[in-house]
Parts: sequence; C-alpha cells; structure tokens
Amino acid sequence: MLKFEKLIAFAFTAAALSFGAPTFTSIDYPGADATYAIRVNHFGQVFGYYTVAGVSHGFIWQNGNFTTIPDFPGATSTIVLGANNDGLIAGSWSTATSGGNFLYNINTKQWTNVSIPGSTSTTFYDIDPGGQTTGVAALGGKTFGFFGVGGAYKLLSFPKATATFGYGVSGSGDGSVTERVVGAYQDANSVMHGMLWTVSGFMGVDYPNANSTTATGIYASAANSSIQIVGFYSDASNVQHSFLFSGLSSFTQIDYPGGTNTAATGINDAGWIAGTYVSSNAHGFLRKP
Repeated sequence: MLKFEKLIAFAFTAAALSFGAPTFTSIDYPGADATYAIRVNHFGQVFGYYTVAGVSHGFIWQNGNFTTIPDFPGATSTIVLGANNDGLIAGSWSTATSGGNFLYNINTKQWTNVSIPGSTSTTFYDIDPGGQTTGVAALGGKTFGFFGVGGAYKLLSFPKATATFGYGVSGSGDGSVTERVVGAYQDANSVMHGMLWTVSGFMGVDYPNANSTTATGIYASAANSSIQIVGFYSDASNVQHSFLFSGLSSFTQIDYPGGTNTAATGINDAGWIAGTYVSSNAHGFLRKP
C-alpha cells in the first residue's frame, strides 16, 4: 500500500461530479524502477521523483516530456514532494550518512536547506504560491503538522489527536484567511483521518465508511468559492483508493484504470490531478476532468 507520510464529523455522500469522462495518462520515467507523480501546477507541469536501484531523483513532466531536476549538492537521493507556480520546489535529500530538507528555485538554481527549529525529524511536503510551506515535524516526543516560511512556523495539532500531519498547502502566502493546509491526524485508536486547517481552525475530512483517510493536496481560490481536496482512503477490504472532495460537500472516488492502490496527491486550478498507482510497480499518473 502506498503511504504519503473527528472533532467535527461530517456525513458526506459520495457523488460523481459533472466533469464528463476523465482521461488518465500514465507517467513513467524512462528506465526507472518506479515513478511517483506528486504535484501538478497551473501550467500543467507534473513534479515528482523516480527511483533506480533504490536511488531517487526529481523530475518535471509536461506533455510527455521529462526534465530532470538536479540533485541536491552532494546528495545521493533527491525526492521532490512539493512545487508551486513560481518555480519553487520543496523536498528532501539524503546521503549514506545524513539527510535533510530543501527548497529549490528552478529559475535561480538556488538551493536552501530548511528545517524546523528544535525538531528531531522534519519533512517538508508542499509549498504554496506565496512560498508558505507545510510538512511534518517531531518535537518533544510528539508529531505535528506545520505551516509557515523563513523560520516562522506555526505548529498544527488536531484536537485530541496523537499525531498530526501536514501534506498540502494552498493560499496567497500572506498568512490571511486564504491560507489552508490539508493532511491527516491519528486518533487514540491509531486510525488515520483526513483534515483541513484554516486560520479559523480544523475540520475533519473522512471518506464515507472508510477504514482510514488521508488528505494530501488542495486547490482553493482566493475568494474561497472553490475548494478542491484530493487524497486517498482504505475501504473495508483495506484496498486503497483516491478521492476528490469538492466544495467541502461531495466525494468522488478515483481509481487508475487497471491499477491498484491509487494515491492522488496534487491538484491544480483546472482540476488536473497528479498521483501514483500500482501495477507491478509504482507509476505516476495525471487525471484530467
């Protein structure tokens, strides 16, 4: 099964959206053992990473063409986890003996090592148009989501949760009411639930009748008139499916045709969804409505 590392409970009904028949495109980096498509931006560029013999490298895919993202200086593996419309990428790097997190500017070729002060373990998962980031940090024996930029980070902890995870961010970058983070939290029974955080507080996001739910990506307009959340859930048979949660009111199940364990992780303003599915090994995909 793929992993992406309710104070308020909602009984939403799964419903199909009126987008017509969606189209799927499989994304496989040439010669790779596995390909993971993570985010898609306004321009239709898909960001992700591929692995060969256990070593990972980042890529950009658009219209069938790949561009390799440089490896973090001195790193053995580079994993791309987040990207925005301005050429900023968030991810993690590792060597045989160490590792860390980075922000990379495609335009200036500048790398920045980033971390959460005091954290014993940190992963930066996404970055929004204003450069605000989200991710997961371990501090004081507890796991928090976080939101922020440039050393000023707000820790996120879903009420009564044993752990909270930030996986996707959308907003203007000014810290206003347009800022939103999606992710997951773990309850006292170690069950994972999706969640949405805004400056007003938390909201649970659970696919109906699912064993577990994780929200991983979000697009939301500045006017708050359109909120689209993607993620994945496990059904009663522990089979993993993806979902689109539209307008905070209706769910659509998403499965790559012929694939198993589908994980949607990114969505753009046109409703294009990036993710990964399994068919013998891992493949990226792009879904257009």
